Amino acid sequence: VLASLRRAMEEGVPHEVEYRIVLPDGKVRWVEGKGRVEFVHAKPVRMAGACMMVSRRKEAELARLAAAEEASRLKDEFLATLSHELRTPLNPIMGYARIVRQQAAADDRLAHAALAIERNGHAPTQLVSDILDMSVVSAGAIRPASSASLRGGRSAAWRRRRRRRG
Repeated sequence: VLASLRRAMEEGVPHEVEYRIVLPDGKVRWVEGKGRVEFVHAKPVRMAGACMMVSRRKEAELARLAAAEEASRLKDEFLATLSHELRTPLNPIMGYARIVRQQAAADDRLAHAALAIERNGHAPTQLVSDILDMSVVSAGAIRPASSASLRGGRSAAWRRRRRRRG
């Protein structure tokens, strides 16, 4: 509060601040103070303003923030579980398909079947990676260069998938 008042007097900017007060019974209330300094010959002479009780609004803001943080935490937990549950069975399937394809040089049918397993196993693996990547971007942990480059990359990925599927 004092820093805001000092800035208002020294820089002539409006005084706007939210702060907590503790009542004698121990209850906490939120207050919003707004005002402006009046100057005469470049010297502050008085301040006019108002203080308003904003406890309900501030408590609602804090509740929304807590709910958003909890939702984000639950989303991250869900994505981690989803990733684990999907990747755990896919990894050995992909590994064994690769082994069978490498060992099946003499049997074209077996090599073709192993290649189909690998190709079809790659799609859900890539989907899980894409979901996790988008989660990281939406959480703000990384930022794409631009939304156009993100759309372009996504379009290129879809074109590659369509070409592979014929």
